[in-house]
Amino acid sequence: MADAFTPAQLESLRAIIREFVPNQPPPGPQGPAGPQGPVGPPSTDGLGGSPHWHPAALGYFYPNAPSDYNPGNVIEKNRKNYYQDVFAFTNRIRVTSDVRDETGKRLLKQNLDTCLRGEAETWWNSEMSSDRRYVLTTHPDGINKWIENLETRPTSDYTMVISYPASSMANYLINGPVRTKLFAKSAT
Repeated sequence: MADAFTPAQLESLRAIIREFVPNQPPPGPQGPAGPQGPVGPPSTDGLGGSPHWHPAALGYFYPNAPSDYNPGNVIEKNRKNYYQDVFAFTNRIRVTSDVRDETGKRLLKQNLDTCLRGEAETWWNSEMSSDRRYVLTTHPDGINKWIENLETRPTSDYTMVISYPASSMANYLINGPVRTKLFAKSAT
């Protein structure tokens, strides 16, 4: 391959570089390593040092997984776990939450929606009110609120409020739903 610059162009570039970069002696041999720095603070994210959320580490709730995912409560496909049974999934949430610090629990409750697939994802995005989604992702007891909502799957906030006529919408959202309907198991 031919040079991209002619000798005259290369000399012009060298002159420009010499003008703007001070002359420095060539680097000498490397000296001994310095002392080791102090130990950093412990991880505050509760996820083993990674500040990123990885939904695959928890698994996915996919109650109506396609038939090519094979039958079963927990399905492994493409090195990921898919839960068809809501109670198997909520148990996984409980176990995961139990070993997290407060920051890790906050990260978990704020991102659980990324673990929903199929019918569960439709429930979160289309059937659930933004007020309820806000409570689930911000309430101090959000993990338990998530579990309660997944296991009862309220069909609508309007129906739930009628069941609590003396309470406000905010109180209802904080105190949780009436048990109405579970996620249906997929037909096999």
